[in-house]
Amino acid sequence: MNIAALLQSRFAEADLAMYLGGPNGFVNYGGTEDRPAKHRQGLALLGHFRIIPGRENLPDCPRCQSPMRAGIDRSRLLGWRIKCAGGHIFQPTNNTFVEQVLLKVVGADMIVWAIRSFLERIPIKTFMQDTGITSHTAVAWYKYARDVMVKVAAHDFERLGGPNDVVEVDESHLFRRKYNRGRVVEWEHVWVVGGVSRTTRHVFAAIVQRRDAETLRDLLVAHVDLRTHLCTDGWAAYRNIGQTFRRGHTTVNHRIQFLEPVRAEDPTWVPVGRYHEACLDGRWRGPPAENGLIPFRSHTQTIERCWRDLKQQIDNGKRGRYADDYVGEWIYRRNILANIDNNDRAARFERFMNDIRRAYPGVGLRLMQRDLDECDCHECYGP
Repeated sequence: MNIAALLQSRFAEADLAMYLGGPNGFVNYGGTEDRPAKHRQGLALLGHFRIIPGRENLPDCPRCQSPMRAGIDRSRLLGWRIKCAGGHIFQPTNNTFVEQVLLKVVGADMIVWAIRSFLERIPIKTFMQDTGITSHTAVAWYKYARDVMVKVAAHDFERLGGPNDVVEVDESHLFRRKYNRGRVVEWEHVWVVGGVSRTTRHVFAAIVQRRDAETLRDLLVAHVDLRTHLCTDGWAAYRNIGQTFRRGHTTVNHRIQFLEPVRAEDPTWVPVGRYHEACLDGRWRGPPAENGLIPFRSHTQTIERCWRDLKQQIDNGKRGRYADDYVGEWIYRRNILANIDNNDRAARFERFMNDIRRAYPGVGLRLMQRDLDECDCHECYGP
């Protein structure tokens, strides 16, 4: 059952608007009226997506591997607890997204509202005004939600490109002093290297300490299919990358031009089927080439446009140590959420709620880690 059907079946139409907004935009939280009812609605929603686990199909005990079952316990927050045959007792919220939250005090509805606000890029100040919570709490909840995006983006990532694809690769300086004045600080030196597929529009990006040939080659091999044609700028570290990506490597000297060949000249003519249609020069209006050849130009304009989107998420107040978080969020939104109709808020909400459950799967299952090399979660290695 999707989120829209769930809300329509269990809650009133007004409740759907409370979380997802009406056709004319989002509504305010609505104050603290009828908090017990809102809390119950939030619990039902968290339970539906198993962010708070159900009482059935519990995994084995993480301590003694014996079967676990649910039992009634009115002294517990949710009115029940989990116990294994070996006598180990767990709260249903253990190892979940809400483990560190005092649900009775905060309210499950407030958690859902925080998730929805972060997902829809509601500014933290607006979220604070809507709910009356403190800045420390608001920042913490947004950070928890961002952490989910970082983990899931890493787990769901697939190499870009392929035999008929072109991947544009570029490096960018994330932060810069205004007018190049002022004190040089830590975040001044944060560089990111990334790429975008012209066919899928999926991206990869990583913070790097160095931009030498070895670093860039290893990064590209890890994120791009070796059968892909690469387009880069003239940075010297890319000079021999064509020895690894033998399908093709072309460069653009940005000191001279941004297209190769330039718009005033004929494009490079390539055989039909060499590249996907999305990789070709769609603006060519001149006469077609003989023998059915098709037009192609090298450029990095797509990835440079992507950098603008990333930098809009990060202002100069964000320290370099948080840059990985915002890059991971950007990848998740580009590679996962962008595949969902931007107007279908219910589908986007449903996808993110399911991903929260994947990252924080509950008692007896291991959490996702950011670094796949160190991750031993239930998706990597099973229960």
